[in-house]
Amino acid sequence: MLSFQHRLHTFLQNCRSGKITLNEALDFFQLMMCSNPTPPLSSFNQLLSGLTKIKHYSQVISLYNLMRLAGLVPNFFTFNTLINCLCNVNRVNEGLAAMAGIMTRGYIPDIVIYSTLIKGLCMEHRISEATRLFMGMQKLGCRPDAITYSTLIKGLCMEHRISEATWLFMRMQMLGCRPDAITYGTLMKGLCQTGNINIALHLHQEMLHGPSRYGIKCKPTIISYSIVIDALCKDRREDEASELFKEMKAQGMMPDVISYTSLIHGFCRSGKLEKAECLFNEMLDVGVRPDVTAFSVLIDMLCKEGKVIEAKELLEVMIQRGCIPNIVTYTTLVKGLCMKRRISEATQLVMKMQKLGCMSDVVAYGTLMKGLCQTGNIKIALELHKKMLSDTGLYGINCKPDAISYSIIIEGLCKDGREDEARKLFKEMKAQGMMPDVISYTSLIHGFCRSGKWEVAKCLFNEMVDTGVRPNVTTFSVLIDMLCKEGKVIEAKELLEVMMQRGCIPDIVTYTTLVKGLCMKHKISEAAQLFMKMQKLGCMPDVVTYGTLMKGLCQTGNSKFALKLHKKMLNDTGPYGINCKPNAISYSIIIHGLCKDRLEDEARELFKEMKALGVIPDVISYTSLIHGFCRSGKLEDAKHLFNEMVDQGLQLDDVAYYIMVHGFCKEGQIDKALFQKMEANCCTPNIIAYNTFLRDFCKSNKSEEAFNF
Repeated sequence: MLSFQHRLHTFLQNCRSGKITLNEALDFFQLMMCSNPTPPLSSFNQLLSGLTKIKHYSQVISLYNLMRLAGLVPNFFTFNTLINCLCNVNRVNEGLAAMAGIMTRGYIPDIVIYSTLIKGLCMEHRISEATRLFMGMQKLGCRPDAITYSTLIKGLCMEHRISEATWLFMRMQMLGCRPDAITYGTLMKGLCQTGNINIALHLHQEMLHGPSRYGIKCKPTIISYSIVIDALCKDRREDEASELFKEMKAQGMMPDVISYTSLIHGFCRSGKLEKAECLFNEMLDVGVRPDVTAFSVLIDMLCKEGKVIEAKELLEVMIQRGCIPNIVTYTTLVKGLCMKRRISEATQLVMKMQKLGCMSDVVAYGTLMKGLCQTGNIKIALELHKKMLSDTGLYGINCKPDAISYSIIIEGLCKDGREDEARKLFKEMKAQGMMPDVISYTSLIHGFCRSGKWEVAKCLFNEMVDTGVRPNVTTFSVLIDMLCKEGKVIEAKELLEVMMQRGCIPDIVTYTTLVKGLCMKHKISEAAQLFMKMQKLGCMPDVVTYGTLMKGLCQTGNSKFALKLHKKMLNDTGPYGINCKPNAISYSIIIHGLCKDRLEDEARELFKEMKALGVIPDVISYTSLIHGFCRSGKLEDAKHLFNEMVDQGLQLDDVAYYIMVHGFCKEGQIDKALFQKMEANCCTPNIIAYNTFLRDFCKSNKSEEAFNF
C-alpha cells in the first residue's frame, strides 16, 4: 500500500495542473492537518492553488480560515491565492484588507496582487477606486503590465468611459508597455459598444499594418476580427463586415462560429436571406459547427419571410446535428407559426419543447397566447392561462403568468367585446400581486370605450394615474376619440393639452382623431388650426389626416377649400416639408363634395387627373360624378361613365343603379336596357328602383307596360 507521503506527493502534482476534485482536496486537507509532523506551508499553498484552478473559491477561503485557526502562518503566496479568491466571490473589501495585512508583515504587493484587486473592483463596477489603486501602485514602484492595463481599460469600457480608456491605451505605449491582442480587443469592443466603430476599424488597421506610432506591432486575432465584424453588422454595414471577413480568411485565419453567426445575423437583419443561407452552408462545408444562436437567427429570418415550413425543417436539422434548441429558438418558431395562423402547430411545438426538457418560459406562453388571441382562439388562450396559474402544469412545468401575458389576454378579450371578462382578469392580475402596466390599462380602457361604457373607462384612467402608471400616447388617443364620439370636443382639446403638459407627445393618430371630432361638430376653423399646429410641432399629417379635414370641409359646403388642400398635397414638398400624395379615398371625398356643391366640371377635371396619376377610381368616385351629371341633366355623360364603371369590373351596388334610374326617369327617359343591365350584373333592383320605373311609366301614359314590367 502506498504511503501517505507518496499519495500526497502525487496529489500535489495534480494540483499544479488542476486535475483534482473538491472531495479529494478536502480529504487531503483533513489528513494534512492531522498528520504529524504537519506538512510544510508550501503543500497547503499548492492545495489551495489547485482548488482555485477548479474555481472553488469559497472553499479556499474556508480552508484558509481553518489554517489560521490551527496556527499556520500564511506567507506571500497564501495571501496571493486568498486575494484572488476573495475578488472572484465579490468580496473585494476583504481582499484589500488582506493586501494591507501583507504590507504590515513587510511584504510588498506584486503586480499579480494589484491586477487581481483592480479586476475585482472593476467587476463590482468600482472603476474610480480601481483607477486610484492603479495610480497608487505606480507611486509605490510597482509597474503595471499589459494585463493590468487591459483590466482597467476593460473596466473603463464597461462604464462607457471610452475617452479615459483610449488615453490609458495610448499612455501604456508611451511608457513602453506593449499592448497585446487582448488589450486591443478590449478597447475595440468598448469602442464598438459605444458606437465608435470607425475608431475601432482604425485600431484594426493599426494592428494589421503595424508597427504603431510607438513602434509596437500586434497582429489581429480571430477574436478582434469577430468584435469588429459583429459591430459592423449591428450598424447595418454588412458589406464592410463581409470585406473584413474575406480579409480575415486571406490572412490565413479560419473564422469561428461567432464570426459566421455575426455576419449571418447581419444579412438576415437587412433581408439578404440568400446571402445568409450561402454563408450558413459555407460554415457547414468548412467544418464549423453552428451553435444555437446561428440556427436561431436563420429560423427567425425564415419565419419573418413567412417560410415556416423551411424553419421547421431547419429545427429538425438542428436537433439531428446534436445542437439543442433553447427557449429563444422555440419561441421564435412559435411566433412564426402564429403569424401564419398555424395555431395548432404552434401549440404542438410548445408541448414538444416541454417533452424535450426545454421548459416553456412566460415569453413562449405569451407568444402562443398572442397568436391564439389574434386568430380568435381566445377560449384556448384562457385555458392556457389557467394552466399557467396551476401550481404544476403539464409535464411538471411551473410557469406563472406575468404582466405581459395578462395584458395579451385582456387585450384579446376587449377586442372580442368581452370587457367584463377582461376586467375580472384585470382584478385577478392585481390579486396575484402584479401591478398592471400601461398596456393592460389601455386595453381595458379601449374596450370599455368601444362598448360605449364611457364612465367605466374614465374611472380606469383616473385609477391608472393615481397608481402612478404613466398613460402613453395610445391611452390618450383612445380617450380623445371617446370624447369626440360623445361630442365633447372642448374636453378632448383640453385633454390634448394635459397630454402635452405631461410630456407625452401626440402622434398622427391623436391629431387625426381630434381633427375628425372637430369636423363632426362643424368646427372647421378649429380643425384647420389644429391641422397647421400639428405640422409646426413636427407631426406631419398623412393622407388620412388630409382626407379627414377635406371631408369636414366638403360636408360644410367648403369643397373649394378642400380642393386647395388637395393641390397642396400634390406638390412634391408642401408646407413644412410635407410630402403626402392623395389616394382613391381622398379623391372620392373631394369629387363627392364638388358634385354636392354642383361643381361637376371641377369634379370631372379632378376625375381625369386622378386617372392620369395612376390612381384607380372606386365606386364612390364614379357614383358621385354620375349623380352630379344626372342632377345637371348631362345624361349622356352619366351613361358613358356608368358603362365605363361596368367595363372596369367594379362591383356595382343598388345606389349606383338607383342614381342612374332616377336621373333618366326624371328627364322622362325610360331605359329598360339599364334595368336589364342591372340584373345582368347580379345587382337585384330594390323597391325604390322598381317604384321609380313604374312611376315614370305611369306618367308617360304607359300603364300597360307598367303592368307588364
